[in-house]
Amino acid sequence: MKKSCFKTGRGTIVAGFVLAIAWPGFGCSATPVGFAVSLAGKAVNDIDAQERSKELVGTSVANADGKLGTPVEVFSDTRGSRTWRLYNVPNDVLNKSRYLTEVEGGRVIAVSKVEQYSDPVAYEAALAVLEPKVMGKSPSECEANLGMGRSLLTVRSQNTGQTIRLYDARVVKELQSPHYCVLRFGTSNTCEKINLVEASTPSRDGLAG
Repeated sequence: MKKSCFKTGRGTIVAGFVLAIAWPGFGCSATPVGFAVSLAGKAVNDIDAQERSKELVGTSVANADGKLGTPVEVFSDTRGSRTWRLYNVPNDVLNKSRYLTEVEGGRVIAVSKVEQYSDPVAYEAALAVLEPKVMGKSPSECEANLGMGRSLLTVRSQNTGQTIRLYDARVVKELQSPHYCVLRFGTSNTCEKINLVEASTPSRDGLAG
């Protein structure tokens, strides 16, 4: 099972929009290997996901909103024109699933269904090492302390103004398989949350699960 958890200060919380990226959605995504999907959680390849993709890919944002409802959150690529829109899934009793659409040029180019979850025990050792390096620090300080290089993707929440940065976490020796490290920065531009997401597809640099 692919795992993800957010850790803030002393606690661990279930990811709202996990903004990390590793599971491809459906459609012709412009995002490198569907990075943005793992920003939201674990991809669910079920009949509902496939039907939503067939129904929405190639249509307008207005049409997608009409079918899926008001987005829970909308994210913009800080280095490009893409946006990602996160929606609730109807009749989801546990409130764990979300739809995620990727939009470019006013058209939906990919649709995914994701499941939000957390497993704090699985990443306890890694987070204990990483958290002091990033919490309360600026993006440049985080990058210098982590040694993971430049962020693979940076997005900004249109709802809160916060930014989320995705990094290649292969340098973390506590992780037994390839992962992404996702940092969320508040409006003061200091890190408030850290998330680890197991990679399940190759990245543009060959990261694979």
